[in-house]
Amino acid sequence: MTASTPRLSLASAVMAAGAIAAGLLLWSCREFVPMWDGREYAECVVRATSAMWSPASYRCAGHISQSYVALLVIAQRFAPGSTLPMLVMNALLLAVGAVALHRIARRVLPDDAHRLGRALIVAAFLVHPIVLGSAVQPGLDFGVLVFSLCALAATLEGRRWAVVLFGVGLVFSKEPGVLVYGVIAALYLWRHSLRARWTDGAYWLGGAACLAALLVDMAQGNFLSAFFFLVVLVGLTWRRLSPTRPPVAEMLRTLPAQWPLALPLVLVFGYMGVHALTTPVAAPGAAPVVWGNQGGGQLVRTVFRTTIIDQATLSVLALMLVVGFLWLPTLVMLFDVGVAAVRMRRREPARELPGVDGAALGIVIAALLGDVWFLSRFVTFSNARYYLPLYPLALVVAYASLVRLGISRPARNAWAAALAVLLGVSAVRTIDPVSRALWGTFPVGDHEMLRITSLTGECCGAGRDQLVYNLEFTHLSTLMDEALAQVKPAPQTMIVLPVLGDWYTVGRLDASTFRRTLRRTEIIRPLAVNAQQVYYASDRPATGWYFEVPYVDNGPSLQHLAELYDVSAPSFVRDGGYAMRVRRLRLRAASAAP
Repeated sequence: MTASTPRLSLASAVMAAGAIAAGLLLWSCREFVPMWDGREYAECVVRATSAMWSPASYRCAGHISQSYVALLVIAQRFAPGSTLPMLVMNALLLAVGAVALHRIARRVLPDDAHRLGRALIVAAFLVHPIVLGSAVQPGLDFGVLVFSLCALAATLEGRRWAVVLFGVGLVFSKEPGVLVYGVIAALYLWRHSLRARWTDGAYWLGGAACLAALLVDMAQGNFLSAFFFLVVLVGLTWRRLSPTRPPVAEMLRTLPAQWPLALPLVLVFGYMGVHALTTPVAAPGAAPVVWGNQGGGQLVRTVFRTTIIDQATLSVLALMLVVGFLWLPTLVMLFDVGVAAVRMRRREPARELPGVDGAALGIVIAALLGDVWFLSRFVTFSNARYYLPLYPLALVVAYASLVRLGISRPARNAWAAALAVLLGVSAVRTIDPVSRALWGTFPVGDHEMLRITSLTGECCGAGRDQLVYNLEFTHLSTLMDEALAQVKPAPQTMIVLPVLGDWYTVGRLDASTFRRTLRRTEIIRPLAVNAQQVYYASDRPATGWYFEVPYVDNGPSLQHLAELYDVSAPSFVRDGGYAMRVRRLRLRAASAAP
């Protein structure tokens, strides 16, 4: 038996434990029926199963989403009325992502001394609360995560056609995938074509700093300063290219050989052009080819928006770097950067990275920073799933920072193991004290969840899809099912929800269990409305039920209803320690007409 066998066995056991834990957590959500945006995506997938040969059916919620949705549709064909096939497909994709992450970690940390560390990184990824939440709640960003990990692994391994293949999947998962692929393709060019023409790392650092300053100045409209940084950047590039060949001629010789990397972009922009020509935006019900680009060029203006740091961006950065114990790897990375800055100021030599491939680590760091920049530019809602590609890369970089800081192997592994445990616990409970202090909480029975919207004041209440930062949001779906099963509504039964609490909340119900379902047959659909619709209605039902969903303020809605109905004291539906109030409504005779 070799000396490395015990480490190999322990590393394998750690990854197996992470996979088993992730599998059990996902299996516990097998009866979950999506709500909010997740229900919209799930309905799109179900519709596409009956129109598999229609390309338009793979566009969900107005997004470019054909590649990822196609995978879900293939699975959904086995049981169109169930959410289990989508969950199983996402579990398989999670396994693919874990394999890709392990390949990335093995390139960055190739030494056997990091075998256990690599396994702990993968285990932490498998039980990551945002990753698991996004696997359960259907959404397109999960495809961006998996395809980006595969493309980055192929980049580090120099497998160009694999980069292209995964790149096609990436750009056709969701629009941000185009930006993420752009970063990965640029890094492939750097690693396999251009890096050899640079001879001094200091010039690379200076060039990166000038490029960052150039982008910031352009975004802020400081074009004179931007021009200065552009001149410096061009000068640095010209100076450090190999003097044996003219720099332009060298690039013209090197870059064309990498033409396949452009294929994903050619395909996606070609698709945009065809869609724009064949589906005019002015057509009734038509949506722009790129979601969020209703104003024509609005998306581009947003990506390079003039405001660099604002309240929305701070919320984004908090979701990228803080929520659910993510501040632990963030602090390690920031401390490493701080030490590096001090050492550079003192002109001390670079620190050693034993067992680490510095070039591969540089690619991962650049991918992380590029994704942070681009994914923080287009801000809509504070949904953690938007930033899925960042989380596994941060785990790799943080571990490498521990190596650079000189932390011993047992201490590194203990830190990584503790992080994996904290992430796993955070997947089912909101226990992180930093997150609770930053966002605040709201009660759901005996438990509390984060009020994610508190930093921006955005829609809706404490949040809807914003609450998918771990698996606790699934209890809200279960509470809704329990309330409906208790009420046993008929098609004419009125279910009243608070204003902003009725977005894909009820929908179709199983005719025998009265629980929400994706099926199209043997169903009933009760009259589900919000309190404002009832208040201004000309014909109000004599009775109904009010569901106090916990994530929005029910006070104003109850006040309006109390002007028209006798509102009963609340009864409770429960799911373990989670609870929701349900009230009976009886119309007063004087309120029968407006």
